[in-house]
Amino acid sequence: VLEHCADSAGLSGGAVFLPDGTAGWRCAAALGFAAHTETVLAPNALLTRIGAGRRTLMAPSADLDEAEAAALLGALGAASAILSILPLGAGRAGALLLASDHRNLAGNEWRAFAETIGASLGQALTLHDAATALASSERRYRELFERSPVAKFVTSPDGRLLDANRSLMELLGYDDLPSLRAVTLPSHYAIPADRERLVDALAARGSVRDFE
Repeated sequence: VLEHCADSAGLSGGAVFLPDGTAGWRCAAALGFAAHTETVLAPNALLTRIGAGRRTLMAPSADLDEAEAAALLGALGAASAILSILPLGAGRAGALLLASDHRNLAGNEWRAFAETIGASLGQALTLHDAATALASSERRYRELFERSPVAKFVTSPDGRLLDANRSLMELLGYDDLPSLRAVTLPSHYAIPADRERLVDALAARGSVRDFE
C-alpha cells in the first residue's frame, strides 16, 4: 500500500512508524530511503509530537521551526516532507511519513492526501491486529478443547454432533470424529428423554450446571 501511494503521487519515499510499547517508535515499513533513515527517525521527537497532538506536520512550513525542518529533511535527503497521524484505535496512534526530493508537499492538498492515506493505513492495521488476535484466540481455544482430559463436544439442538475432542471419542469407543458424527448424540444417553430436558433447560436459562 505504501509503495502504491508513493508511486501514484510521484513521491521519493515513505515510511510507517508504530509505537513500540516502551514510549518509543519502530519503523514498520520504509520505502525509498537510505538504510540509516529509520534509525535516525525512530527516536525523533516529531513522531511523539504527532502521536500526542494528533496533527499533521509539514516541512518546510510554519509547522516546524527552521532547525527542525532542516534536520528532518537532511536525514531524509528530501526537499519536503509530511508527517501525519496514523490512527490505530483504542487511543493509539502511529505516524505516516511521506517525502519528496522534487515536489513541494507543504500545501493543503498534500496535507489532505497524507491524512487520507494515514486513516486508510490505520484502519487496515487495526483490522489486521484484530484478525491476528482472533486467530490466536481461536488457536488457544482449539488447543484447550483438543487436549482436555474431560470429554467435550458441540451439538446442534436436534442432536447432530458438530465437534468433539479425543476424550469423548475414547469414552464412547470411536476411532475418529467422522465415525462419531455418523450417529446422533441422543442415542448415547442412558435415558434419551434426558436430552430433551437438557435442551429445554438450556433454552429457558441459557446455561446449565450439574445436570443429571
